[in-house]
This record gives sequence, C-alpha cells and structure tokens, in this order.
Amino acid sequence: MGARVRRSDVAFVVASGVAHSLEEFVATAFLKVGLDWRDHVDYDPSLVRSSEIMYSLGDPTKSAKVLNWRYTVEFTEIVARMIRAEQEGANSI
Repeated sequence: MGARVRRSDVAFVVASGVAHSLEEFVATAFLKVGLDWRDHVDYDPSLVRSSEIMYSLGDPTKSAKVLNWRYTVEFTEIVARMIRAEQEGANSI
C-alpha cells in the first residue's frame, strides 16, 4: 500500500527576513568574481517603470513558528553558491 499524502493549502515563506537591494546583490556577485559591477553594468533611470517593485522582503515568521525553520546561510554565501553553481554546474551546490 502506498504512502498517504496530506494536501494542504497552507503556504510558508522561506526567507531570512533581511532585505538586500538589487544593487547589493549585483555588487556582491561581481565582487565574488573579482570585478567592479560599475565597470560592467549600465543603468538608465529613464527605463525604471512606475510599477517597479522598489522593496521586497519575505517574512519568515510563520515558517519559524510552525516549522521551527530558521535561515542558516547568509546572503553573501547564497550569492557565492549561485556563482559557483553557474561556473561548475548545478551539481556543485
């Protein structure tokens, strides 16, 4: 007999609860490969849309309370893992 799977409409946010800007992400990623992002990225403020999301922050409170889940990998390490995965292939994570 197969295992029974319980379906649920409950959703959980997996996030650190710490905000990082797109500029911080880009700067960190370029730094990890020894480059200054300002030498490689052009920014044109006229292309920013009025509907652009300027701030996004995940709230992990429910995941922490219900699942006892806490983030353990810091932002810079996540970026480093993303870079490594891109350089070496997805199996390197």
